Amino acid sequence: MHATVEFMTSNFDWQLSWLDESQIPAAVDLDLKTLGGKWSADGYRQEVARENSICLGLNSRGQTEQLIGMGFVWCIQDEAHIIMIAIDPESQKRGFGGLMLSHMIDQARQRGCVRATLEVSTNNIGAISLYRKFGFEELGQRPNYYGKGDHALILWLNQLKQPAWDRSKSLASKVDCSGLI
Repeated sequence: MHATVEFMTSNFDWQLSWLDESQIPAAVDLDLKTLGGKWSADGYRQEVARENSICLGLNSRGQTEQLIGMGFVWCIQDEAHIIMIAIDPESQKRGFGGLMLSHMIDQARQRGCVRATLEVSTNNIGAISLYRKFGFEELGQRPNYYGKGDHALILWLNQLKQPAWDRSKSLASKVDCSGLI
């Protein structure tokens, strides 16, 4: 059984935990809102069952529990391949992307990963800024990767370590990453 990390801001309770089978319908809904429906329910089921995957969910626990964020990483040998970070549009710009990324990196490090990589759309300025704050560097591009002239940047972080950014400005500073086991 995996532990969860719970934390509270002034207005809401939040819980970061392992995404499980019961949350797949909510993951599909969040995918539709944020990514336009990249993965099916079967795709999420496969991901949750995959041994080399890290699948995290961020839930608000106000009047009703709602999945507001999710992140997926594949641990392949000593590399963390960050597959997806999705935050509900109504919850963006609050530090949740950084929170997810911080925990994803921490979990990958605990599994023996020493470097991380990802692809991000050249149009996703907010995500690019976040990844650069964590120390990711551009090492290439994939032309037309997302179609319609939308290119992907290939980013790498070669030494998984604590992010070199001001954690005091992020919700990540209020959560102990070691509790998610």
